[in-house]
Amino acid sequence: MKRVHTTRRRASGGFMLLEAMVSILVVTVALLLAARLQVRALAMGNDGNHRQQAMALVGQMGDRVRANMEGFKAKAYDSFSSTSAGTATTCLQTSTGCTTGSAMAADDMIGWALDIKDSKLPNAVGNVCYANSADVSDANSHLVSCTSTGNVLLIQLQWQKNSDEPVSRFSMALRP
Repeated sequence: MKRVHTTRRRASGGFMLLEAMVSILVVTVALLLAARLQVRALAMGNDGNHRQQAMALVGQMGDRVRANMEGFKAKAYDSFSSTSAGTATTCLQTSTGCTTGSAMAADDMIGWALDIKDSKLPNAVGNVCYANSADVSDANSHLVSCTSTGNVLLIQLQWQKNSDEPVSRFSMALRP
């Protein structure tokens, strides 16, 4: 009888070791999945921050345009890209100030370009131009081609984290 009892102990001892190894494996897989989920959540939060910042920058330019209806009606905001703004002296930095809507529009665009440059949006480019109203319905999905004869002012901002990721865009259309 003693022999049978000893054999059972040895068999159950090995079985407990196997159970422990399987449970360690299950816990390890669960921890790896939790870490992957955490990394994904951080990336999504970062994308949300970029989108929020883009919305604020586009809204800011929209407010500048609405405050300068003279420049808006004269189409002084046409064909602007933040990459071509440079660091020119603006009319607000002169002793005479901004006396025309066109001068104020130039100042607005330079100021917006500097705001984009100072933002944390990676590889951000802002565009302001006139487009046809039919073209702006899906402006967030692709870059809309601009026409000087269009009747809608389109403010677009695009950014891209890495070259292997798709370009993100946010846009706003202003109608007279």
